[in-house]
Amino acid sequence: MYICYTRIGMVDWLCKAFEAYAKKSILVMINDEKQDGTMIERLLEYKAFVGRIVVEAFTPTTPSSVPQAAPGSPNPFNVAVRVAFTAALATRGRRPSELLAKYLDAEMRKGQQGSSDLEFRKKVDAAIGLYGFLSEHDVFRTYSLRLLGKRLLLQRSASDDFEKAFLKKLEADVDSEFEKGLKMFEDIELSRTQLADYHATHPSQSFFSAYVLQESAWQKPPASAMPAANFTLPPVLQDPLDEFVRFYAQRQPKRKLTWAPGFGSVTLLTRFDKGEKALSLSLWQALVMLLFEDVDKLTFADIRAAVEIVDLDELKRTVQSLALGRRRVLTKRPQTVEVLDSDEFIFNRAFEDKSRNVRINTIQAQESPEERQAIEKEVDAFREGTVDAGIVRIMKGAKNLSHQELLIRTIEVVKRHFDLQPQYFKARVESLLDREYIAR
Repeated sequence: MYICYTRIGMVDWLCKAFEAYAKKSILVMINDEKQDGTMIERLLEYKAFVGRIVVEAFTPTTPSSVPQAAPGSPNPFNVAVRVAFTAALATRGRRPSELLAKYLDAEMRKGQQGSSDLEFRKKVDAAIGLYGFLSEHDVFRTYSLRLLGKRLLLQRSASDDFEKAFLKKLEADVDSEFEKGLKMFEDIELSRTQLADYHATHPSQSFFSAYVLQESAWQKPPASAMPAANFTLPPVLQDPLDEFVRFYAQRQPKRKLTWAPGFGSVTLLTRFDKGEKALSLSLWQALVMLLFEDVDKLTFADIRAAVEIVDLDELKRTVQSLALGRRRVLTKRPQTVEVLDSDEFIFNRAFEDKSRNVRINTIQAQESPEERQAIEKEVDAFREGTVDAGIVRIMKGAKNLSHQELLIRTIEVVKRHFDLQPQYFKARVESLLDREYIAR
């Protein structure tokens, strides 16, 4: 068919029909919000599918029999695929950028899982290939760096080497702002060096670890990671923390530490009827388990009164992970997912596991409104700063420009971050006029 359409000079028509078909298929695929969880996987499968169509059906196999494109020019059907993906994904606004970041986060957590280095890199590269179809690049970057921070702090990365290679690729091929991710790694490595010094001078504290991070390289922790105003730790946890704070104050007297306990983890030696286990827990999980040191049964109301967490939903997810997960070190009465104040939680003395070291997984929360709002605010602030700086820089060089000329030049400046809409541009110009950065 391709050869026939080529011979009668209708390749452009065929290409436009293929573009319309691809766009319609993608729109059907992405517009069902209930299927957002698998959107990226389905987009990758479809991209591979249309890629095969282009290679097998729309690429000349007998060069002498059909007219050829000019040397170096792209296959128009590949261009059609790009246009179809870009136009379709733009209809969902920021959501595809967010989902792509979360898909890559999941892949970096899982790692190779039996595949070769080459296979894993190809899988990640294919996902990054979708980035070129997105218009909300800054949204992808913001989510990616936040998720990277969580992986590093919670030690959930499958491989530091893959993480660094991934970041260098993103910095080189996608956005130089991903250099911030490499700075996160520098913070982690500096913290490890500092911690080694601490352990050398405080050998009795070898069980304690802390990361000291620069706020400039890390996003503000969500509320679920922060303590209540009257938050206190039991002495077994507070004393080592205080000792480290004193050590740090001696080394850096002009700096003040702000603690984000929700990112903390604890290894808790726990005796069950069938032997001792080393439970790997989040700090919140550990605080709940320590309540059962002297008692076997507590109501959720008892737990809530004893564990001062800002986010009540976070506390509910914590007890659910201990009593309703795959490894149940507590039992719950009644055995319902819903958690009420009257529900009872009982220490499970009969707990058993083949391994001595047992990780109790946390229940991942859907993004809270507060977290999503913080991300949206960060993106909006970045856009305001980028557009304002771009306009001022352009006007300093050009001195005088028409509104349309300034719009065109500003679009060119910010296009690697996001698509600048005329209405948004107009609002930023008005803001700069009000603040007398530019004059009409």
